[in-house]
Order: sequence, then C-alpha cells, then structure tokens
Amino acid sequence: MRFPVFAAFVGAIPPALPLGTARLHWQAESLLACEPQLIAIEVQFRERILDAALQLIRELETGQSAF
Repeated sequence: MRFPVFAAFVGAIPPALPLGTARLHWQAESLLACEPQLIAIEVQFRERILDAALQLIRELETGQSAF
C-alpha cells in the first residue's frame, strides 16, 4: 500500500465506534459519548493523513500517480 497511514487510521478506530452511515442509526447521546475517543484518534493521525492526501493530490495533478 502506497499510503499506509489511511489503513492505520481506520485500523486504530475500535469496531464499536460507528463510522459513516452507521452513525445515522445511533442515538445522539450515544454518539456524543463516543466522540472524545474518535476525536483523539483523528488528532493522532491528522498531520500524517493531510501529508499523504497532499502528496496524492500532487501526484494526480502531475500525472505521476499509480492510481
């Protein structure tokens, strides 16, 4: 995998935390209770994810991406 930070980020999120459309099925109180844990994981990965995303954008702009 060229950008392992994305897989590492998703892998760091416990399966019990709802993501994506699964969040639509949770009650607001339950979501709010999970938010601090999810935010902590996002903060831990934010800089590395932004760096990888910018690198991918640059590669796509220059036609150098393998995607």
